[in-house]
Amino acid sequence: MNRFVYGPVLADALRNIFAANLHAFPPHSNNTVPFGVNVPEVLAKKYFTIRWYDDRVTSKLFGFTDGEDYYVKTSSQPWLEQGAIQIPTLALHSLDDPILHPDNIPWDVVRRSTNKAVVFAATQGGGHVGWFEDGHGGEYTPTGNSLLAFVS
Repeated sequence: MNRFVYGPVLADALRNIFAANLHAFPPHSNNTVPFGVNVPEVLAKKYFTIRWYDDRVTSKLFGFTDGEDYYVKTSSQPWLEQGAIQIPTLALHSLDDPILHPDNIPWDVVRRSTNKAVVFAATQGGGHVGWFEDGHGGEYTPTGNSLLAFVS
């Protein structure tokens, strides 16, 4: 579903944000901004993936080589592996997340972690940044109950 629904919608939103902020890029003679972003290419592309955008825009704007370099260097995985997180942290993931598929979670790192400050939890439902409670006497989803249990 991510590839056919959420990806194109998010990619289109990124293009719109990029176009709305062109004033932040100084005029240039070679059709690229100093960061190496080919502005006409980004604006002309009718359909692109998040990976395409990250390869050509996000990575360049923030000093990464490409999308892969951006993903590796901004990942939380090294922090988990090194045990660097000392503040009690709840890492909550929904298995039906349409953006971050469960296959992309480093479950082996989660299983190996001996960091007592981090609690990992996965729920069947919740979507992407979801876990809403209905507030009308119906069933509650994990948000309130999980967070209350975590902080007590």
